[in-house]
Amino acid sequence: MISSRFRSVGFAAWRRSPASVRARAASLASLAVGRGASLFVPAPAGSAPSVAAAVLAAVGRDRVSLFSASFSGRGALPARAAAALRALAAAPAPVLLAWPNRSCPPSLSGPSRSWSSCGSGSWSEVALALGLGVPVVLFDAPAPHWASVGRSWSSGPLAGGLLLSPLGPSGSAPTLFS
Repeated sequence: MISSRFRSVGFAAWRRSPASVRARAASLASLAVGRGASLFVPAPAGSAPSVAAAVLAAVGRDRVSLFSASFSGRGALPARAAAALRALAAAPAPVLLAWPNRSCPPSLSGPSRSWSSCGSGSWSEVALALGLGVPVVLFDAPAPHWASVGRSWSSGPLAGGLLLSPLGPSGSAPTLFS
């Protein structure tokens, strides 16, 4: 059964994510597509292994809304990520799955409706998603002090994840992944 809670799924992770993170993202992408969800991913940069590339390999290009920038170099990564997050926020019942590689930088003060560069693209994506009203399931990092944690999972596909809510705590599980 397709959940009405989350039907649009985005992905955010540091560019050099380990194979375990890429595999988990690919698995969650396959599960989400199998349950009828739409996927939103910033275009992978170059040929380096990334979560975006793993998602594309797992479900196929035709199952993913892929976002790129019209330029390369400095600023292209934030442009791609912001475009994907804005589209995700406009989609029905969105959620962002995020794997930052470290704790939130102290320079990031909270959710924002515009890109906040803080030295960590994945944390900038989390802040933008929350600022745009998109809940985030955070993996492999503690929640920042400014985030509202709705719940956590100890088992199942979202094991180890923390639900960060843009509107305050929520005990509801994203049943798409149940």
